[in-house]
Formats: sequence, structure tokens, C-alpha cells
Amino acid sequence: MTIYYVALTGNDATAVAGDRDLPWRHVSAAVDLASDTGAGNSVVILDSGVYDEPGTDILGSAITLRPHSPGFTPTLDGGHTGSYAFNNYISGNVFQGLRFQNYTESPIQGSATAGYNFILSGCVAEYPSPQYIGKSGGAEIQACRLLATQDAALSIRGATG
Repeated sequence: MTIYYVALTGNDATAVAGDRDLPWRHVSAAVDLASDTGAGNSVVILDSGVYDEPGTDILGSAITLRPHSPGFTPTLDGGHTGSYAFNNYISGNVFQGLRFQNYTESPIQGSATAGYNFILSGCVAEYPSPQYIGKSGGAEIQACRLLATQDAALSIRGATG
């Protein structure tokens, strides 16, 4: 298992896996590498600031994405142009302690049957338009806050918790 660190002061070109002092700048860059290099890897966000992340696909192996410490709440911002923060193509991803805002469709989306099963734990999702979390399948939602910023519908499909 390898940890891929991310910080607002990081640099995607010089980042080194497992080295907290040489983190990635973009969550999506660290997620791509963590997923591509093996199951059980983690992406750990060191800052509680706002990360501009229009969306990334998780294609390889299941990962865990979380803040460095309890009390930190990194915000992933889709800038009203990103449809989703993460599009899962494989099952078993875990998303903990994150805030999602300004995504046009969903914070987490599952593509193909394999991507429907994930855990969303201790997260906050703000949504300005109708949204859904998951699809048919087994998404598990634990202790999350889902906030509508306008008159918006929320559909939780195939979720437990």
C-alpha cells in the first residue's frame, strides 16, 4: 500500500509517492497514479483548502481518498463545469471526510456495474441542481450531510446507510 499526498503547495511534476514533503498539487493526478499502481493505495489530502477538480475517472484499482487528519475538510470544487468529482469504473473505493461543491451531476458516480459499489463517509455534498449519488448497486453512505443550495432534487440510487 502506498500513500499519495496532495497539498495546495504541491507540484505534480516533482511529487514522489509516499513522500509527504513532495506532494501532488491536484487530487486528480494523485488519484490517477494511486488507482493505476495497485489496490489498497490511499490519496491523503494535507490541506483543508479548496481544490479545483472538474472530475476524474477511477479506472484501475480501488483506492481510499481522505484528509490527513480529522478536523480537516478539503473541498473539491467542480467550478459548475465538472459533472462529477469521481467516476468509478471499479468497486471498493472509499471517500472519507471530503466536501464536494459545484458539480453539475453528482459528487460520486458509478460507471458500469463494477463502479456502483463505493463508500461515502463523513462527507458534505452541496448541490445547486438535481443530483444523484450512485446508481443501482451498493453505494454505502455513512454520516454525510447533503445540502441543496437551491430548489434541487436529490436521488440516492442503490445506496444503504
